[in-house]
Amino acid sequence: MATVPTVRTWINELLTATKMNEISSMLNFLKQNSGGVCVAQQTAQQFLGPTADVPINFNSAFPNVDGMWSGGTRLTAQTAGWYMMGGLVTFTAAGGARFGKFRKNNVTLHAASGPAAAAPIETFLDVGTYITFMNPGDYLELTAWQNTGGTIATSVNDGGSQFAVYRIAS
Repeated sequence: MATVPTVRTWINELLTATKMNEISSMLNFLKQNSGGVCVAQQTAQQFLGPTADVPINFNSAFPNVDGMWSGGTRLTAQTAGWYMMGGLVTFTAAGGARFGKFRKNNVTLHAASGPAAAAPIETFLDVGTYITFMNPGDYLELTAWQNTGGTIATSVNDGGSQFAVYRIAS
């Protein structure tokens, strides 16, 4: 693993070949930690039936480094490494209970729940953060579950549902 290069102040210094090599070393250090970074957002409502884990469908992603999101519900690793994820699910209706889950290759990794607020307040469920190792081709999904007794929609207000995944180590 690379070591962190010495920090330079560049005050009253001439740019020499040695200093250019130091810059190159710094850039290589940053490059070695490259990989997936993706923040997927839901910009259109999605209707969720009761008592079923439903993967959230995302409509855009920025940044989308390493092409993790190519449409739909999945964020797929292109580079092996440890990834940290965080998610937020937004609902339009009050009442009932709410769950959000992180799934990897269709297996639940982490779940969070929250009580629904009384009407007319929308429910925002922070699913939290979780770290997992991923190989190329492994995928992550953010799912939602609700039990209002009927179908409800996700909200796109205030940024809507979001799913962020960052490669943090190899």
